[in-house]
Amino acid sequence: MKYKLVSNTPSNQDDLYKDLDPQQLKAVKSEGVPLLIVAGAGTGKTRTLIRRVGHLIASGAQPSRIMVCTFTQKAGRELVARLNQFLGPISYEIWAGTFHHTGHKLLRKYGKCLNLSSDFSILDREDTIDLLAGILHRRNVSPPLTARKLHKLFSMAIARQQSLAQIIEEKEKDFIPAKDLIIDLFADFSQEKIRQQVVDFDDLLALWKIILTDYPESAEEMISSFDYVLVDEYQDTNRLQADILDLMAQKHQNITVVGDDAQSIYSFRGAYPQNISTFSKRFSKARTVKLETNYRSTQPILNLANFSILNSDEIIPKKLSSHRGNGEIPVLVKARDKHQEAQFIAQRLWELHVESGIPLREIAVLFRTNKQGLEIELELSRRGIPFGVNGGRRIFEQAHFKDFISYIRVQLNPLDTIAVRRLFRLTSGLGYATAEKVIKYARNNTQSDTHILSHPKLHSIFSGKIKHKIKLLGDFFQIQQKLGNRIQQIMTNILQQYKPVLLAKFENSKDRLDELKEFVSLSGQYTDLNKLLSDLGLKTGPIGEKIAEKDKPDEDGVILSTIHQAKGLEWRIVFLTSLYEGGFPLIYSQKDKKSLEEERRIFHVAVTRAKDELYLLQPILSGSSDRGKTFRRTSRYLTELPKDLYLTWEIEVISPN
Repeated sequence: MKYKLVSNTPSNQDDLYKDLDPQQLKAVKSEGVPLLIVAGAGTGKTRTLIRRVGHLIASGAQPSRIMVCTFTQKAGRELVARLNQFLGPISYEIWAGTFHHTGHKLLRKYGKCLNLSSDFSILDREDTIDLLAGILHRRNVSPPLTARKLHKLFSMAIARQQSLAQIIEEKEKDFIPAKDLIIDLFADFSQEKIRQQVVDFDDLLALWKIILTDYPESAEEMISSFDYVLVDEYQDTNRLQADILDLMAQKHQNITVVGDDAQSIYSFRGAYPQNISTFSKRFSKARTVKLETNYRSTQPILNLANFSILNSDEIIPKKLSSHRGNGEIPVLVKARDKHQEAQFIAQRLWELHVESGIPLREIAVLFRTNKQGLEIELELSRRGIPFGVNGGRRIFEQAHFKDFISYIRVQLNPLDTIAVRRLFRLTSGLGYATAEKVIKYARNNTQSDTHILSHPKLHSIFSGKIKHKIKLLGDFFQIQQKLGNRIQQIMTNILQQYKPVLLAKFENSKDRLDELKEFVSLSGQYTDLNKLLSDLGLKTGPIGEKIAEKDKPDEDGVILSTIHQAKGLEWRIVFLTSLYEGGFPLIYSQKDKKSLEEERRIFHVAVTRAKDELYLLQPILSGSSDRGKTFRRTSRYLTELPKDLYLTWEIEVISPN
């Protein structure tokens, strides 16, 4: 008996070109020149890249001499899976995966010229920081020069191919006096890794380039191992990655890059969108093919996206046309403030779900930054509408919010064991053992008009610095209790108390501080702390700690996401929030043209996530109380749009019958 295994490899060349539109077919079949495929949103760029690989193999290329690079591990896994699905077992001969995956394989083979054993170990981020911290300790280097801050500087310099001196002068002016020391520490760090025969993620690319530029024999052997180089998401490459690709293709010139400069939104990671615009200068014989047929969105949504991005003078012109045809015109919703914005979103998405039968998982609410989603999370929680957060935990379940909320929980309930333990971990010199003694005391002394932590009897249990710190906490909570229902002042006091801890605890402390400030601002709509905690779903201690159970989004829940996390995804309905100056574009981006151009590209990415309906939300007033409200300026990305590209809805508040 024989078992017949059916190969996935296309049975004839016609299958390679089946279902391709004319632009995709032109890209797939382009021969003998460097090729830039400018692929607009939703135009099937990865599909085109897969078919081009198949075309090269059908034309005689050896799979083992083809390199295909992409970025994230998720994208790498998808790339490998799709190659296998289309090409069958021969796909495993292709060098396909992330840049770091490919660099890793090449270093195993060619790293000997750098005195790097083929058995080297790879350090993850935390291990890398630990190694650097050991060097700082040995050399008696103290804060503000921490291992995390220096590692960030080192990575930035490598990705951008700039000197450490340049990075320090541009990004960390406070470190200028220590510039020579930092440069010396980097040299020490690099040498120590070689001594220990370890590499970090930055080395997987940096050492790859060093071999190509400084070791001609190894470089020649490496370059000669490949006849074709292909790259997905080229708009996200940094200068180092572009340099590597140029060097790998310098001999045969058989390089294909696929990307969309209109979707380059990762400059904070070192992405350099000019890699696309300068491609034809670096490869003088390059051909450019544009993919402009969009298979995702209806034409009215694309009309808005097309017009907005035309105002950029930094991208290759293209015009997206819908394969799906006409549809609903985008809607601009003018809300009174952020609170009404959240109310509209919650009511409208529920109407679409109930009346039109649209699954909640096909609806997304997008925002520029996490803090802009705070009010929306609260409103959905109030209404019991299930939701999940794309790319991570709900913001109220993140560490800095849980720290902050522990102050509220201890104020309301000193018997909340988890909150007391968390609060004491935040206070230097207090810890688990002290917390347990306080909790034991609280259980036996529940009848009191004053806060437990202010009891002299409790203080007598302790001595020295511990006693003093507990008294300070007691004084703090006594003041808080006297504020009654002045919720915003209570929250402001907590932020002042927690701020030094936050700044010392988190690497991205500024962003987290901004999120907490937004939380304090929106708390002004409450007159009861218990109601606030109830809306957060954190009223009882254990619920707030069961993060693992909430990490998985509801199977049919609305998706909340930053635009950066939403890139590459799509939904039938999209709500785009905070379209005012300072909200989108962000206020810090208005300092220079380059930042504003990236904000415009982020807007373009957001708009093109919508398949059927797009709602643009503009809160008109700022502030959390009527007396403190001021008018916001409409986002420039709205004011420059022709009025016929969208409908305008004014919100009318009516009382229920």
